[in-house]
Amino acid sequence: MSAEHCLNCGAALSGPYCAQCGQKHIPLARWSLTHLSADLFEQITDLDNRAFRTLRQTLLQPGLVAQRYNSGQRARYTSPVKLLLVAFFIFFFYPILTDFALPLQDLLHYGWFTGPAEQWLTTLSSERAWTTTQLHEAFAEQQQSLVSSMVFLHIPLFALALWLLHFRRASTYVEHLVVAAYFMLFLMEYLLLAMVLFIIPVNLIAGWISWTPSEPALEVLRWVFLRLPFIVGLTLLLRQAYQQRWLLVFFKLMAALPAFMAAHMLYRTIMLYTTLIFL
Repeated sequence: MSAEHCLNCGAALSGPYCAQCGQKHIPLARWSLTHLSADLFEQITDLDNRAFRTLRQTLLQPGLVAQRYNSGQRARYTSPVKLLLVAFFIFFFYPILTDFALPLQDLLHYGWFTGPAEQWLTTLSSERAWTTTQLHEAFAEQQQSLVSSMVFLHIPLFALALWLLHFRRASTYVEHLVVAAYFMLFLMEYLLLAMVLFIIPVNLIAGWISWTPSEPALEVLRWVFLRLPFIVGLTLLLRQAYQQRWLLVFFKLMAALPAFMAAHMLYRTIMLYTTLIFL
């Protein structure tokens, strides 16, 4: 095919972009790793008004967006997968201060089936002559390179829990996958905003006045900025995504909370062993 025709659809070209399919024309002779990287970055960061509307509504009404998307009203919303890629892309370069990435000793404490991991770590330290500090630093560095992709595991695990929780509904696993994806997007949005608007300013002020918060004060901050918003968001998700009465939502919330935490604990365990494999 000549250079005057689009390599994608074959239409005649009158500029750098194809008027028929919109693809940017890059001659095969010039295609390189630079173009591939630029194309990936453009795909991830190509956000339009629809995307910003989806982000705004997901933050305020996560379940409603999922319900409308599942009901076929998809033209007005951006796929949660694309927006999650953007969120995780940001997370990769500036990790959010959450427990998506935990120190090694915390993963050993909160994870499941950690006995073999402790033996593994002992053997690894002996073979590589690492001190405890070196081991923890190497683990933290390797975990950070994995966390932005591994955090995706929350979505299929939580979707499975939602599917089991609504087994009487004539719905498919994919519908619950969409609900779980929008809820994960809600969490990522909220945590980013909380970090920018609250966590960073509080840390700066604490540094200026040389104030170290006590454990009770930290527990209050965790409830105000992390736990309560999570519970409220999950309640709205169940109410709006499944169009159920408040009383039923309350009872399902009592099951959905431990279900999400179980998914999170399983994620921690998988994160622990995956990091050890690549360490």
